[in-house]
Amino acid sequence: MRRFVDWFRSRREDRKTSEKKFQRWIAIAGVVIAIVGVVVAVPGALYALQQLRDSHTEKPSVTQPAASVSSSKPLTKPSTMPSDMPSVGCYKETKLVPCSADHDTQVYAPASGMECDTRSLIIYLGGQPGLDILNSDIKVKRFDNNSSLCVISGVPLPGNSLENIWRADYDHNGYSDGGFLRKCISFQSQPVSCDDEHTAEVFYEGAEDVDCEKKYSEFVGRPLSGDQLLVHSPKSVCQVKVRSTSDRLFASVRGLEDKALPIK
Repeated sequence: MRRFVDWFRSRREDRKTSEKKFQRWIAIAGVVIAIVGVVVAVPGALYALQQLRDSHTEKPSVTQPAASVSSSKPLTKPSTMPSDMPSVGCYKETKLVPCSADHDTQVYAPASGMECDTRSLIIYLGGQPGLDILNSDIKVKRFDNNSSLCVISGVPLPGNSLENIWRADYDHNGYSDGGFLRKCISFQSQPVSCDDEHTAEVFYEGAEDVDCEKKYSEFVGRPLSGDQLLVHSPKSVCQVKVRSTSDRLFASVRGLEDKALPIK
């Protein structure tokens, strides 16, 4: 009986010990599970916290990038020239008009490498610098410092363009036009258009004395001996004059070559 009691007590003690060990393992397992739960939960908690913080952060306006892109675009040049910049052609005051209409100014582009001066104008008219000379009343100047175009003024302009006018015959009289741009002299010794009746024409002006008869041959395209005209050379100026006070020239003698003398 005593042995049974001892055995029972030892079994009870073993059971208590087993229960304590079991409880200890249960506690350890609970701790492990708790730790695993924390490890799993922390990233989710951090992500939720980040989302919450982002939701309270002020976002930039969606219109700002568009405004930035728009402001970075280069300005587009106007498709037409400013109103204060002229085009080549004829003008009545400041309005561009056909050269066949009434006009008081003409704008031209000088030949490549040339300036707005008498040389470029002579070429524009169809003449030859060094041989053709201009009426002293005609003016030519650059439109402005920002333009390469030239403006012609100073004389009444005809109802056509001045371009190559010295090679044209708009009035069909058999002689070149543009006499108002040359230097002719009336019977009263007054400047007059070479398209009007006149008694003399200046065909050379310069700083040096020249052989006026030779210059006449170059200017007219034939020797003086065949024409009933006189050559006069006052102070480095060459003029050709009619012989009779009753004679009148009605066109320039420039480039006559084999044409009849324009005299009546």
